[in-house]
Amino acid sequence: MDYIESELLSVVDVIKNDKDPARLNQAAVKALLARLYLNAAVYRDPYGKPEFRKTDMDKVIQYTSDIIAGPYSLSPEYFDLFSDNNHTNPATDKLTVRLAEATPQVFTTITDVTGVVLGRNTHRLIDDNTLEISVTTLPPAIYLLQIQTNRGMQTLKFVKQ
Repeated sequence: MDYIESELLSVVDVIKNDKDPARLNQAAVKALLARLYLNAAVYRDPYGKPEFRKTDMDKVIQYTSDIIAGPYSLSPEYFDLFSDNNHTNPATDKLTVRLAEATPQVFTTITDVTGVVLGRNTHRLIDDNTLEISVTTLPPAIYLLQIQTNRGMQTLKFVKQ
């Protein structure tokens, strides 16, 4: 645990804060640190009685609060994450995404799985909360779609056939 902690602490304040998908950024390092401290009692003594230290829990609160204060948010409807209403994945011509709530403008970035940006666009929704994106020019592959609204950012994986 000490080695992993030292490695993460050595980069947490110097790593980029970019929001591009498929890249480790400052929020990801803080999430790893929060998880490390949350489970530290078990990591320190996996076969004994766990000793949860207040200092560890304070660090969990610190790092998760930093993440929440940034451009990230939790889905307002947890079970929507498992919804089967994305009927256009895999996509052929267009990708349809239902957002949790209506928003006046949506900014999207499509990248390949290596993080190369293939397109950035601004969209208006076709109804209250449905976004349609043309993917006709993309070759068949797996892609990441980053959706930025005034409520935060979400990254989805999709397949182009």
